[in-house]
Amino acid sequence: AHDFSPWQPDLVVVNLGTNDNTVVNNQYNAAVKAGTEFDFATAKSKYQASVVTLLDKIRKNNPNAKIIWTYGAMGYGLTDNEGNQTGDWIKDAVAVWNETNGGATFYHMPASQNGGGGHPESIGSKYLGEGFAKFIAEYMGWEYSTETPETYEYGEVIKDYTFDDGTTEGVYTNNLSYVSN
Repeated sequence: AHDFSPWQPDLVVVNLGTNDNTVVNNQYNAAVKAGTEFDFATAKSKYQASVVTLLDKIRKNNPNAKIIWTYGAMGYGLTDNEGNQTGDWIKDAVAVWNETNGGATFYHMPASQNGGGGHPESIGSKYLGEGFAKFIAEYMGWEYSTETPETYEYGEVIKDYTFDDGTTEGVYTNNLSYVSN
C-alpha cells in the first residue's frame, strides 16, 4: 500500500465521471433499443455510491486536504427521467458527503468540445483552466492573478486569440459557435 504520510496536499482535484457517464448512456440506449424501461434510480444510486467511496478514500489518505470534484468539460451527461444529468448526480453526492465530512465542493466546468473526440481544444483548455484556477484560488483563499483578466458570461465571446503563426481562434463559452481563421 502507498504511504501517503510523507507529503500531504492542501488540495485534491478530481475530474472524473465522463467515461462513467458513457457506460450509463450505453446502458440507457440498450434499454431503449430493447424496448425496456431504464432504471435511472439504480444507475444514479450506483453512480453516487462510487463518488462517495472515492471521496472517503481521498479523505482517509489526505485528512487535511480540501477536495474539488469538477465535471463538465466534455458535457454534463445523460438526462434522467427527473431532468437531472449525471453531472448533477455527482454534484449532489459531493454536497451530501460534504455535509457530513466537510472540505469538499463541486465545480461545474463549462463544456468545451471543439477538439478531437469531443475533447476541449487547446484554446478552450486554456480558458477552462483559467476559470478553474480562479475558482480554486477563491475556494482555497489563495491570491489569484492572470495575464488575461477578462471575465465572461455563458454564450459570449471570451477571447479572439492570435497564435504565433498569425492564425486566430474565437472562443465562446457555450461552444455552440466557434470560428477559426
